[in-house]
Amino acid sequence: MTTLVILLVMTIVGLTSSKLSMFDTMIARNNKVQTLVYQETANDLKTLTKLEMLHDPMLSKKFNDVTGIYTLPASDSKKETIEIITDVGFDALNELYDCEGVLGRASSIGMGARKCDLFDFQVTRQKKGHSGARDKHHAGMGKEVPSPSKYSNL
Repeated sequence: MTTLVILLVMTIVGLTSSKLSMFDTMIARNNKVQTLVYQETANDLKTLTKLEMLHDPMLSKKFNDVTGIYTLPASDSKKETIEIITDVGFDALNELYDCEGVLGRASSIGMGARKCDLFDFQVTRQKKGHSGARDKHHAGMGKEVPSPSKYSNL
């Protein structure tokens, strides 16, 4: 009888530790996916904030007249990503301010400087599947207004 009780306790301990091990594995996998989504979102934001990304929507007047928002079309490689550029100064009658641009980013204000506009760049990514990991990054910055030639300021 004692042997059966000990065997039953050992079976319960074995099953519990097996389930805990599977639970820890799921947590580790979800953590890995969340970290991956975070890194991909940060990289997409860095790409989105490049000056070249503003050339087409600004010169083709693709920003919404009411909200000042332009949502980039989703490509096949980024089905889980939503990329949005918001022209923050759209309601100020497209008023531009003077700024001294460095690498397409506004760094200081001064007389005779280039014209800049204020934008908010936002990237949202959600991983489909078992984890449901999601992340959202955004950065607001002043950008030099692109000239009509796409590569003239590079």
